Amino acid sequence: MDFSFEERQEVIKSGSIKKYRSGQWNGIQFNGLPFFTDPLFSPRLEFLDDGLTYSYEPKSNSLFTARIELDHSGFLHLYVLRDGTTEWSKMYTIPDDQCDSYGKCGANAVCRVYRSPICEYGLMKLMDVKLPDLADFHFNASMSTKECQAECFKKCDCMAYANSNVSGEGSSNGGTGCLLWYGDLIDIKGFTEESRRQDVYIRLAASELESIYNSDKKRKLAIILSLSIAFGMLTLGLVFYCVVSKKRRIMTGKNVPIDDFLDMRF
Repeated sequence: MDFSFEERQEVIKSGSIKKYRSGQWNGIQFNGLPFFTDPLFSPRLEFLDDGLTYSYEPKSNSLFTARIELDHSGFLHLYVLRDGTTEWSKMYTIPDDQCDSYGKCGANAVCRVYRSPICEYGLMKLMDVKLPDLADFHFNASMSTKECQAECFKKCDCMAYANSNVSGEGSSNGGTGCLLWYGDLIDIKGFTEESRRQDVYIRLAASELESIYNSDKKRKLAIILSLSIAFGMLTLGLVFYCVVSKKRRIMTGKNVPIDDFLDMRF
């Protein structure tokens, strides 16, 4: 197993085969890593002319030592040794679940481990996800979201776009920079935590949009029919209750079994 940085993200490989990737750096952390808030340090990635540096910066005067370990099974562990302690604390281990398996759901799908089935297809805007792998892409650090969208719509082979930086620096809406994807979208993972919020916009053909629209209409119709049936059953139940209650009041002073009530006619 090998660990390296490729195209703004961490990658674990077995030979030439990708087993896991962290997702792109988004100005705060790698988009697909487990989110953690530590009072001592924060991750930092700096891009240089001849490469990059990845480090953990202290938030105070506290001292600590961090180490990253890749075991023989392909699991990457981050450990921290705080000043004055003798035990290493494990911050996270990746891969974390089956959706961390590279390309688990194939192309143009999102893997959500908390749903069944875990693979979802036919998507437009994906919220709270690990962004697709950077196989065939274009990156521009200065574009706004609107400019990024316009650039994607200019090119017929653009499949999706997203902000590259969500740290909020230089933008009033919390997103700057532009990532454009071409070709298949691989290895998208969905999250439940809002702290990992990052969205990607999938470009669909008009026929696909119409199909999704019709599917939504059918789903809404099914909901309306279900509610109508439930309301009808409730109404019938109330009518039955009122009829029985009326018969009981009419038969004052008599002990009549309930079956006789139901057989009576007025």
